[in-house]
Amino acid sequence: EKLLVTPTAALEQYNGLVQLAESFAASEGFATLGSCDEYWERSDHKSFSANLGIPVAFLFADVHEDYHQPTDTADKIDCDKIRRVTRLVLRMLDGLQGPELFARVDQAPRERMASDLAAMHAAIGAFADNNRGHFPEELRVIVMPDVNGMTYLGTRGLPLDPWGREYRYEAAGGRVFCLGRDGKPGGEGEDADMEGFEARGR
Repeated sequence: EKLLVTPTAALEQYNGLVQLAESFAASEGFATLGSCDEYWERSDHKSFSANLGIPVAFLFADVHEDYHQPTDTADKIDCDKIRRVTRLVLRMLDGLQGPELFARVDQAPRERMASDLAAMHAAIGAFADNNRGHFPEELRVIVMPDVNGMTYLGTRGLPLDPWGREYRYEAAGGRVFCLGRDGKPGGEGEDADMEGFEARGR
């Protein structure tokens, strides 16, 4: 589903706030953020960046046949998309960590990974609680109604890790984890592994 952002890496005004948006986008169903750099020069955000040096991010759903027309009526509002964009912005705000935040954007992928893993770990635990202690055979089960009619992680599908891969899952023990940026066991920094129980404890 389409969601655009400016300034992207193609512009010198590209900043950590946009990187946070890019890091968290997939968690809200936007596989990637497209570019709307063509609107940068006439965006309201530009003056804050140019005159005050404030990093900005402009999210845009793009133009459509009813854009700025009398036919753009309230019944055409995609309320679910509004909710997801709002949650994306809240994730971005949650990623802000004080005055040094724009120098620490390298942490954003691991923060997103921790959030995803914690949510999946909790969902797996809730599934087991309602299914006689049995963990789901496959991770996708937590986004599907179980025999009790309950869905444990919404119905939009499983999130991908910050590098676009599926999270790992072992049914024995209900273990959900990620092997980090390099996709290999071990590593340091963004290459380090993380497990659901570890993420939930943060």
